[in-house]
Formats: sequence, C-alpha cells, structure tokens
Amino acid sequence: MISNVISIEDMLKSYGEEATVALLSSFSCVRDGVQKNEEVENFVRKNVIDFYRRKLAVTYLVFDENSDFVGIYTLVHKASLMPFLLLSDRLRKNQNRRKSHRFS
Repeated sequence: MISNVISIEDMLKSYGEEATVALLSSFSCVRDGVQKNEEVENFVRKNVIDFYRRKLAVTYLVFDENSDFVGIYTLVHKASLMPFLLLSDRLRKNQNRRKSHRFS
C-alpha cells in the first residue's frame, strides 16, 4: 500500500542531493530476475534531477508504509515531439485519421 509521495524538489530540499542520488541509484525495473524497462531505469538513475533543474519535468517518488522506495511517476511540462516514423502502425493510422478530419 502506498503511504507517501514526495516530489523530487522536496526530496532534494529535505535530504540533500547526495542522499537523493543514492536513493535514485537504487531504483530497478528488474522483477523476478527479468529486466522490465531499462530505459525507465536509466532515466530515473541518470536524468531525473537534471530534468527537474531544467524545468522539463517533475518526478514524484512513491514510498510504501515501511518507507521503502517502490515507484515513481514523472510529469512533463512541455509537449514532446516524436518523429512520425517511430510511432506504431496503429498510432500512425489514428494520427492520419485525425489529420483528415481536422481539415474536412
């Protein structure tokens, strides 16, 4: 059960950068010996503080009732652009459908 959620800003102010970096470095997406999402793991370990300082995103750290770090979520402040070709076929079809309706 979730007990506490703290922003990266509050974490840095309350515990300092060294403790915050140490906590973020412990984040893992490995479950049952299987890497679930290395990209998210790398973001948390290497970029969360930088994104906060550059005002690109705010990350919230989630702790359980035992004060164990159990998860994160990040809110991005700006829209991000994704190259059309990187979208899945389904998303490309949906996007094309929206474009055609917009100008009809």
